[in-house]
Amino acid sequence: MLYLIDITGTCNLRCPSCPVGNFKEKLSMVRPKGFMPPALFQRLGDKARNDCAKNNLPLTVALYNWGEPLIHPQIDEILAYLYNENIHFGLSSNFNTQMDLSLLLHYPPDMLRITVSGFAQEMYQKGHKGGDIELVKKNLIHLRKIMDENTHNLNVHIFYLIYKDNCDDNIKNMYDFTQKLNFGFFTGLAYFMPLENMIYSCDENYLNQNDKAVLNRLCFSTKEVFEINQNNPKSTSCDLLEKQVVLNYDGTVPLCCGVYSPEFAYLADYLKIELTDLQHLRRQNPLCKICLENKLDWMMLQQPIDVYNLHLRRKQKEWNTPYWVNLQTFKGEVLPNPLVNNPYFQKE
Repeated sequence: MLYLIDITGTCNLRCPSCPVGNFKEKLSMVRPKGFMPPALFQRLGDKARNDCAKNNLPLTVALYNWGEPLIHPQIDEILAYLYNENIHFGLSSNFNTQMDLSLLLHYPPDMLRITVSGFAQEMYQKGHKGGDIELVKKNLIHLRKIMDENTHNLNVHIFYLIYKDNCDDNIKNMYDFTQKLNFGFFTGLAYFMPLENMIYSCDENYLNQNDKAVLNRLCFSTKEVFEINQNNPKSTSCDLLEKQVVLNYDGTVPLCCGVYSPEFAYLADYLKIELTDLQHLRRQNPLCKICLENKLDWMMLQQPIDVYNLHLRRKQKEWNTPYWVNLQTFKGEVLPNPLVNNPYFQKE
């Protein structure tokens, strides 16, 4: 079971395609923000391990969902707990941080993912509002330096979010930069998150000008994604439900990793509910049933990936995109070797 634990209730950036950056005006109430105390994290980790053992499930922890984990003021204590307890864990970060990166070598995660959306600041700030790509590059260079000095082979990869307009020299330069550092390089579609936004965006009356600007940059509109997924079989279960549990910074459980609205952000206190009861509660939620009925789970999982790649290639040809890309998804709880790079193809 993959536990996505948001140890921070916020982020240091305000990315337009992420609910932390785009959802405030739509919330009827403000979501609480804060940092998970290390003592609470340890209690949650102990319970997750016990719950997985009782149900004969492997345990992997991901220190992210909507928040930025590396801004947590006591991140060292959280990393130390996971490492010392031999719990497999991964990190995903925007890497806009001034933290002591040597912590990542003292308590190495099984995977470190750095999300980017451009190589030049002008492009990067469109997708990562408030971010500084030069700081990200500086951190990546420094990380490689201290890895080499300590002969440490930390599993690092760049995750490049694909928009209509950033598969130009930005992706080529980021790919080359990544190669020089001997880090992995993967690509994935940017979506208009959370799930509620993807549903509501079918209604033009719901959208404000900022929403429309985000949607105009996406490779696929929500309606196009719905149409693509109509050929998929109707699901009887969802991997986001059956193979993942999400925990908020205060130890509460939201419906799934894809939702953000307060009405879906709290189902139970994880410390006070059995895993089997929690899963039953999630399966009975009306939104889960709507999601499965309308095949939204396929949309969230970006599957089948070969179908999406065919549609993306067609679009990139029409747009005269300088560099065509293949999307790549991750199967299972442990990421593949990041040094197996996802190729891009230059137009002939």
